[in-house]
This record gives sequence, C-alpha cells and structure tokens, in this order.
Amino acid sequence: MYKYILKRLALMIPVIIGVSFIIFSIMSFMPGNPARLILGEKATPEAIEQINEELGVNDPFLVRYANYVKDALRGDFGTSYSTKQPVVNEIKARFPTTLKLALLSVLIATLIGLPLGILSAVKQYSWIDNLTTVLGLGFISIPPFWLGLMLIILGIFEKGWFRICQPLNRRFSTIFNWVVFYSGLGGHIQFQNKKSSNFSLRK
Repeated sequence: MYKYILKRLALMIPVIIGVSFIIFSIMSFMPGNPARLILGEKATPEAIEQINEELGVNDPFLVRYANYVKDALRGDFGTSYSTKQPVVNEIKARFPTTLKLALLSVLIATLIGLPLGILSAVKQYSWIDNLTTVLGLGFISIPPFWLGLMLIILGIFEKGWFRICQPLNRRFSTIFNWVVFYSGLGGHIQFQNKKSSNFSLRK
C-alpha cells in the first residue's frame, strides 16, 4: 500500500513539470506585452524596454522557465500585473472561499448522490431508476464550466434570480456555485454508489 502511494506521488512529479511547462509556454507566446500592461498604453518605448529587462522578458525562453520554476519552489510567484500585489497574497485572500466552495460542493454531491445511487439500485429497471440514471448521465455529461457560462449567458443573473455582483446576495451566489460544482461530481458519486449497492444486493 505504501509503495503504491509513493509510486503515485512520484508519478505526479513529471506531470506537474509537464503542466507547468505547457502553461508557461502558452503564457509566454500569447500576444501582448506585460510591460505595456503594467505601464499602460501611453508608455514610452524606453520605459517598456526597461520593464522588460527587469522582468527578464528579453532572456531566452528556457532561462525564463528555469527562473520561474526556481522562484515557484521558493513560494515566489511574482507580482500581479492588475493589482500590483504579490500573487501569493492574492492566493491567500481567495483560498478560504475556494476551500469553502469545494468542501460544501463535495458535501452536497455526497448527500444527494449517495441516496440517489441507493434508490436507483433498490428500484432497478423501474421508472425511478430510469429517471435518476438520465439525471446522473446529464450531470456527468455537462462540464461545470460550460453550465456556468450558459447560465450567465441565458440571463439568469440579470433577471434577478441570483445577483452575484451584489454583496447582499452572496448566499444565492454560493448556492449557484454548489449547483455548478455538483454537475461535475454528483453523477459520478451516484453511479459509483449504485454499482456498489447492486453488488451488495446480489449477495
């Protein structure tokens, strides 16, 4: 068991390196200039060149990536271009809300997915089983990011059902986020529990 865990952890290292390299490559070759973003559209070429030199933008790509990895290992992710604050501070400020949403989403997906899976197994081949199966497949098939975008595009927020931009309605925003997160997790929990329940009922 311990060997398996260590093996899986070791396999995460090349995955993390590969993902970081791909993301860094995409960000590096995207159109635009960080110096112009920092200084604004009215910045002089001399000022832009000076910022590029300070940021290391003029260095070779592999040198920039090596510096990025070195700084990331020390917990230094640079400074945000938009807020001018250290990225670490931005992450710390948003992490509690992200953690709350993630934990509550898992809790809701479990509280709904588990009983649906058991009900579907007990009422196998009935209309209840068919209905819960269709709902579960729907939740699995719909990517959470797509569902969130579609709800916004369809004007749910503008119609006043949920107003995520107003602090007084953060509770509704939280509920909306739970629904979106459940769409990617609840169906999986439901079908896994249905499978295990069917196996137990056959014994």
